[in-house]
Amino acid sequence: TISARIGTKNDTTRHGGGESSMDQKQQQETKPAEEEATVTAKNEKRRKIKWAKRVRIKEVRHINDISDAERDALWMCQADYQMCKTMVKTTVLMMMRGERISEEDPDFCTRGLEFRTKAGSKIRSRYKLRARSAVLNEQDLQREEGFFDPQFIAMASMDESFDCQEEARQRAVYDAKCIETYLDDVRQGIRGLD
Repeated sequence: TISARIGTKNDTTRHGGGESSMDQKQQQETKPAEEEATVTAKNEKRRKIKWAKRVRIKEVRHINDISDAERDALWMCQADYQMCKTMVKTTVLMMMRGERISEEDPDFCTRGLEFRTKAGSKIRSRYKLRARSAVLNEQDLQREEGFFDPQFIAMASMDESFDCQEEARQRAVYDAKCIETYLDDVRQGIRGLD
């Protein structure tokens, strides 16, 4: 397997291991069996796809069959984009002034604009610089030691960007809760119409 090959020869060279080639061969022979067991266990945990018993088809009219009035109501035009841009700019200025924007406010939403402020932009730049430096440092180290392993480069980047990943995960969990609350409200509203 591919994952069984990663980190055998270069691992010992990079970290100063003094193993003989015989020891390395023995390790390589035992790794594939261990890796296969891991892959099999992962495959058993995978979710399964079920096909719907009833097929639902939603016919969509071709754009040429839609009137100009309907098209204007359905698609955003240049004026709509300009309005969105103005609202984003206003929201970012409010955020930079430290104004509290309620989550219930229908006119202003801060979600996704965190890094548009000066402070947020500096934080993002710092994260990018650290990740880029980690990758470049790992490449320099590998060049000096005379080998190339993209897995180590990827790990250097992932290690440095862990905080960003965690923050993004927390925002996603929060967004999922908000969406679930919204969907519950919609479902209750629909039930109330019955």
